[in-house]
Amino acid sequence: MPVSGFAGFEPLEPRRLLSVVNVAFYEDVNHSGLRENPEGYLAGRTAYLDLNNNGAFDTGEPSGVSGADGRASIDTTTAAPYTLRQIVPDGWTPSGRSFWLVSGDEPLLTYGFGSFVTGSPTPTGSISVFVFDDTNANGIRDAGELPRSNAIVYLDLNNDGIMSNEPSVPTHSDGFAQFNNIFPGTYTVRPYLNHAYFTQSTPVDDAALVVPVGDGLVDAGTIGVSPASLFSRIAVSVFNDANENGIWDIDQFSNANEHSITNQTVYLDANNNGSLDEGERRGIVESYSYWFNSIRPGTYTVRLLPAPSWRQTAPANEAALTVTVRAPSSTSFPGGQFGVIDHEVSPTIKGLFLDIRQSPLAIDVTFSEPVASFDASQVTLHNLTTAQDFTPEVDFNGSQGRIFLKQTVLPDGNYTATVTAAAAHDFRGNYLTAPYTYDFYILKGDLNRDRVVSIGEFIFLSSFFGGPGTPQMGDLNDDGFITISDFIDFAANFGKTLPPPSPLAAMIPMVPASATTTQTSVLITKTKTRYHHRSKHTVFNLLS
Repeated sequence: MPVSGFAGFEPLEPRRLLSVVNVAFYEDVNHSGLRENPEGYLAGRTAYLDLNNNGAFDTGEPSGVSGADGRASIDTTTAAPYTLRQIVPDGWTPSGRSFWLVSGDEPLLTYGFGSFVTGSPTPTGSISVFVFDDTNANGIRDAGELPRSNAIVYLDLNNDGIMSNEPSVPTHSDGFAQFNNIFPGTYTVRPYLNHAYFTQSTPVDDAALVVPVGDGLVDAGTIGVSPASLFSRIAVSVFNDANENGIWDIDQFSNANEHSITNQTVYLDANNNGSLDEGERRGIVESYSYWFNSIRPGTYTVRLLPAPSWRQTAPANEAALTVTVRAPSSTSFPGGQFGVIDHEVSPTIKGLFLDIRQSPLAIDVTFSEPVASFDASQVTLHNLTTAQDFTPEVDFNGSQGRIFLKQTVLPDGNYTATVTAAAAHDFRGNYLTAPYTYDFYILKGDLNRDRVVSIGEFIFLSSFFGGPGTPQMGDLNDDGFITISDFIDFAANFGKTLPPPSPLAAMIPMVPASATTTQTSVLITKTKTRYHHRSKHTVFNLLS
């Protein structure tokens, strides 16, 4: 019976909340029962909730299959707890956990299942390494210097001096760390340190421990860790010398506006023979600069090994940097800069973005690298509504182009902007790899970009009357101010609607002039209703 006073309402049906169980499958190469770097994930594997706990995958039991990333999600409305199991395909042997008991209280957990190829060899080697606090940085463990606990050591499988997706373990309270389940071979062992605070004192010059492994346990040796303040460092940076003048131009109004470059190799040329030899310290510039740590006083020759398609421009003639390191310092470090130029790869357009906060209205063009010019004659604005073509004005500052969309010139309508490959070239004469097209529209007075000119926008426009403004604020005659002529233009378009082209073209969102993005966003258009059905705050909310 319905409750008195609430006739017409029926009792709600019981609902059970949806639960999600996350699973990851990995190949346990070394049969350890744990996923250890760099063991990879497995696609196409099935996990299921064994609701009757009979150890078999029965009809109706929730399940999920892993994608390319080795991960799967199982959706269920069944009440927890769950017994989670994996289905191991023929030719594979499970390792580690055979099942997980999922309480349902920790939905963000990911449960792992391992397996290995049946019959694959089981590694039996182990590596032990000892780490101590070398408080005086002399490379020797003196009386009173203690074992270092919780120091991370790793197997540098590619010998690049950078811990990436590689096996790592911490040291125990006795200073020892051990890698188990190691295949036979020769391994490089290094410490992973925060070089702002600590550095390696032994082996000297950040050298690694190199150890051959067979069956059984092998002692790799000893690593000393000292305060970073007892050593110096050499800082090396690499910049994109786009105009090939050998100078790092960072003026934002310069045609170059050059920036730092990554994935370039720098090294200490110990024998000064101009080539990177085995055992010489090296590093890859991954961000603003690369730091050679654990540097003792002396004079060092630093060289650059440019990445493919890049050529060194500074110092000229592929010369080295000569760096003199004096007494250790914790505040300043010697170093230098290398300039490089991309002499093969052509520039590309990363994206075009409508900027309604620029007066006049404009499209910002971002390039993959600084370009030498941007030719307005190679830019066409095609009005899909009227079939007219327009050549716009273009502003260019070297790292960005701006295509002006003057509302005093361009009639209302849906547009496609086309930038040809001949529109821009870099400082080596390489033109754009391909043309680029971009869809947008112009509708005078449509301040909230919903394709309708309404009374709400008139109220918004009025709030800026008499002052400077942008198209977003109601500058419809491109003079940078909100005046009576803008109201006249607004009145001429009041109530006007501009439907999108068919098929539906990508709509352009408001993008601040300072925004940086590499893809065109999509503004979802709305069906316009009469104004009194809309919130009075709609315009202000959209433009805030």
